[in-house]
Amino acid sequence: MRPLAIATRNGLTYSERISSMFGSYLTAEWFLDEKGTAVNANDISGNARNGLYVGSPSLAAVAGPRGILAPQFDGVNDKVNAYSASLAAGASYAEGGLLLEAKIGSAEWADG
Repeated sequence: MRPLAIATRNGLTYSERISSMFGSYLTAEWFLDEKGTAVNANDISGNARNGLYVGSPSLAAVAGPRGILAPQFDGVNDKVNAYSASLAAGASYAEGGLLLEAKIGSAEWADG
């Protein structure tokens, strides 16, 4: 697991806090903090449910939440394909949750 280097409460990193809250119920966790020419969006939950960058997003291009560098997607064909048979098998369809943090530039937010 690659913990986020910035400490949060109680001296734990953000990733460690998420892991301690959800334990074995955590299906997957992607920080999308890869650099260079990475093709995989690495799952840091320990479950190896890696995603795949599709298109050509600019990796480590934007200052994201908690001080990490995040990819910039062009809004046309860039995305992360996180689906896998392992993810489908590990996800409970009876209940679940999703947390997504996004930074949208004012020029892209045209409809108010």
